[in-house]
Amino acid sequence: MSLNYPGCWITYPPNVLVVGDGVFASALAQVFGVGILRTSEMLAGPDPNEGGGYPKVLGSLKRVCLVAGIWHTATDLLRWHDAVWDWVCKLSPDGDQHDLAVAWILPPGCGASLGEGILTGLSLCGADAPAEGHAIIPMDAPLAEMLATVARITPSDLPPLRARLAGDQRYGSLRALWRALEAGDGPGIREAASRVSEVFAGREYLLDLFCRQPSHRNGNLLRKWLSKAVTGEVTPYSDDTPAESPKDWLNDNFSF
Repeated sequence: MSLNYPGCWITYPPNVLVVGDGVFASALAQVFGVGILRTSEMLAGPDPNEGGGYPKVLGSLKRVCLVAGIWHTATDLLRWHDAVWDWVCKLSPDGDQHDLAVAWILPPGCGASLGEGILTGLSLCGADAPAEGHAIIPMDAPLAEMLATVARITPSDLPPLRARLAGDQRYGSLRALWRALEAGDGPGIREAASRVSEVFAGREYLLDLFCRQPSHRNGNLLRKWLSKAVTGEVTPYSDDTPAESPKDWLNDNFSF
């Protein structure tokens, strides 16, 4: 089979997709009998056809396994999730109404914080995740157990995820901050910054999940800025990086 994506799917439309770069991802793709999509290909997005459109070749896709490496962070894996949905929205005839089950296969010893970060970024908790279209599976789980877990995920389309994120207080507090910054409302900025600090109190490290790449660097800048903004010590722009605003550190999805 030619692995010229998405061209090869015209002849061989997949019902399972494995994404990853290592030996384990290749082995899992063989178990499912499908081609592997490398992460660089996934993040680059699908190639349009000669007319600028996209072939609707993912109508049969039901399950995606995202196989992480030991070097990946939760923000990396959340970008993968966005990229998968970009492929699905472009290549499925159902667009964002396509039902999909997504499983992250995480390396052994990666720590609970990686799974926690993924679930936080999707506004999920571990117990509810499979019923909401997602699961986190350790790479060292027995193969039969792994496949059974993937099969148990209830596929879901994109609108419920968007609705869940819209109602999440973490997203809500950061969206309010973005809007206050956009309006240049000094008192509003201070109030919104205080709310963000309150919502993330004790778990400020999670702010990395909501920041642009490089997310840890931008998360650090945001944490530093918040600690001063709540006391009125800084303007909307950072005194340490005057060319940047906290809007430049946050993900694009707070601009709506």
